[in-house]
Amino acid sequence: MITTPDLPQWLIEVITKYSSFDIEFFLREIFEETYQLYCDDGHTKWKLHLLDNIIGYLK
Repeated sequence: MITTPDLPQWLIEVITKYSSFDIEFFLREIFEETYQLYCDDGHTKWKLHLLDNIIGYLK
């Protein structure tokens, strides 16, 4: 079994830093950003498609 004194100080600092990190919050933020980008991209493509149809109709 590894005890704390056997661990390098830098490793102890990394473990301490990220042990309080809320991974669920991080994943939720990434999901929300990705979903928003995906939806915005879909809306843009749909608007361009409608605009293209209108321009084609007016010619």
